[in-house]
Amino acid sequence: MLEQHQREFRENLAELESVGLKASVIRAEAAIEGSKHRAEALKQQVTYSAGAILAIAAITTGLLPSGQVLTTLLWLAYSMLLITIAISLLLQHAEASRIEYTFRTGRERVVIIPGSQGWRQERVRKWPYVASLFGLPVVILIFGVFITFNLKQLLA
Repeated sequence: MLEQHQREFRENLAELESVGLKASVIRAEAAIEGSKHRAEALKQQVTYSAGAILAIAAITTGLLPSGQVLTTLLWLAYSMLLITIAISLLLQHAEASRIEYTFRTGRERVVIIPGSQGWRQERVRKWPYVASLFGLPVVILIFGVFITFNLKQLLA
């Protein structure tokens, strides 16, 4: 009787290990796909931000008069675009590292960070992604204010 229970236990254990392994592989594949999509989105952010720098330079030198007001906003826009590009490039490197780690180990990399409730695990740090995501829309608003004030000056 004991031998039969031991045999059943080993069979159940083998089945559970198989299911756990399959679930681990599925999680690893999902992590890899998610990282690939994030890396692609970051690449697009770099492209759009670099294009915005060129567009701002072309508009301010070619279309607006030379006596521009609020040039601090213009420099703020340039700075924010450069910071957005830098953050996006760093995050692309982090995503490539995450994909490599997942391929090598079959597990998703988890980041341990301090929090108000003590240490906690987080799969991806959110704030750099938020900063790179909102960089370009904020620059568009800032540049819109800059253009508005300079067009008023041109028309007056």
